[in-house]
This record gives sequence, structure tokens and C-alpha cells, in this order.
Amino acid sequence: MATRRPTASQKSNKANVRRAEIVSAATQLFIERGYAATSVQDIAEAVGLLKGSLFYYISGKEDLLYAVLEGMLATSQADIEKLSALEIAPLDKVRRIAEAHVRYVLANRDQATVFFRDFRSLSDERGREIAAERENYARRFTDVLREAQDDGAACPDIDIRLASGSLLGMLNMVHEWYPHADERHVNRLAEEIGDLVVASLRCDPSTHQPGHRGRDGRA
Repeated sequence: MATRRPTASQKSNKANVRRAEIVSAATQLFIERGYAATSVQDIAEAVGLLKGSLFYYISGKEDLLYAVLEGMLATSQADIEKLSALEIAPLDKVRRIAEAHVRYVLANRDQATVFFRDFRSLSDERGREIAAERENYARRFTDVLREAQDDGAACPDIDIRLASGSLLGMLNMVHEWYPHADERHVNRLAEEIGDLVVASLRCDPSTHQPGHRGRDGRA
């Protein structure tokens, strides 16, 4: 009986799986040694390939860094688009986005570490691509905050752009200080940070007085 040759689709799937393994191994090396100190040879050895064979899957080390960063942003962008489209109160959208952000960062702690530590190691062109995607996410988050403000649920005294940048900075960095990885702890942290984010924005239009959020009640 003749041996059946793998189809083009099967070959492509196998190559994709192998490339995912290479990206995962590279991520670990970037964590342990830093991007600059990790060589293509190091990555090849980590996945049991000759250096020359590795170039069947990548054109260079930067491909792997870009894959980590772009993968993080693609999933985050999909999440925020889905959540911001929900037919719920704007502040509830803010809460859900904040909680999802925390859960995603902590579920991908290594990738997040590489993202924020090594982002500037990208070439100018790829750096601009990633920066644009980050800006798209930030813009969508800002839009949801502004929606809450327009709805009267978020205080009109708040500078929405400053609030957006400050809150995203907090959400992005949870992997730097939160030690737990199990689902129970992560969910509790996500919920508490969601509460904190909403509380920092909420205002009752019926009792609002301009400047009440300033020091000593002054703007």
C-alpha cells in the first residue's frame, strides 16, 4: 500500500504548531536572559533545531519578539471591541474591560513582561506598528470612559484622557507586583480592581458640585 503524503494543509498546520513552540521557547529565553542577550543559536538549541533549520520558521530573532507583542495586542483588541459593544451601562463596560484586562495580563504574565520590557527593541517600522495598535486599544478605552461621562455616570470634572492613561498604566503593570496565578486569586484581584476603577470615576449627577473632587473640595 502506498504511503499517503501529507497534504499542504497538514504541512501548514504542522509548521504553525512548530512555530508556536519556537515563540514559546523564545519568550522564556527573553524572560531569563533579556531580548538583547538571547541569540538565535540559543533559541535553536532550546527547541532542538539547528540554527539554519530555525530560519525555515523565522527570518530573524525580531520575528519572535514581534509575534509575542502582536499576539498580546490582537487578543486585547478583540476583547475590548467585544466588551465595549455590550448593551449595558457604560460604567459596567468599564468594569468588565478592567477585569478582563487584569485577567489577561496575569494569564500571560511572561508575554506581558516581554512586552513592556522589550517593546523598544523592535525596529522602527515594527515599533510603529505595535505603537499604533497600543494606541488603538487606548483610544477605545478612552471612548468607553467618555461614554460613561456623557451618560452622567462618570464625574464631569475628570479629564478623560488623563484618567484613561492612568488607569491603563495600573492595569498593565499588575503582573509586576501580584504574586498569585491561580484562578481564585486572579478573579478576586480582577474584581477588586474593577471596583476601584469604577469608584474612581463614579459621580452622582444629582449631588455633583463642580470641583468636589479637588483637594479640600476645591478644583
